[in-house]
Amino acid sequence: MKINIKLKIPRRKSTKAAKYDVSQLKNEELQKKYAVEVRNRFDCLMLENCTHEANEENVINIWDSLKTAVTETNESMLPKAKRERKQSWMKEEILELMRERKKYKGTEKYKELDRQVRKECIEAKEDWLNYNCYLIEELSKDNKPRQMYEEIKKFTSNKI
Repeated sequence: MKINIKLKIPRRKSTKAAKYDVSQLKNEELQKKYAVEVRNRFDCLMLENCTHEANEENVINIWDSLKTAVTETNESMLPKAKRERKQSWMKEEILELMRERKKYKGTEKYKELDRQVRKECIEAKEDWLNYNCYLIEELSKDNKPRQMYEEIKKFTSNKI
């Protein structure tokens, strides 16, 4: 008689760090302000916490100072990134209908909106699939195998 035993590591609830909209940093003016702000915070923290000796504790203090400077600057200057799960075929109109449907949960209006959302999703997905298939066929006809396989790879990597 054989017994297989596996030890499981207990899963702890992790606190996820807030995600910030770093695309805002493409703006050069904001980019300069951000860099100055981080540099100033880092310099202040360095003066408070660190000595100039090279040892392990000093490196840890420097890292903590940099991390604190960046996170505080992110909180003060950058907006939080909006997380909205969305398929590649999903249209903004459908998302708006979904938000509206959420307001009417538990009523007759909800059922009506739910039918409409489902219908719109089916149509949008069908259009998206047809367009991608058409694009792949055109690339095949034009004898462009590299672009065709790139499109196929993009198409199949999306969660349908």
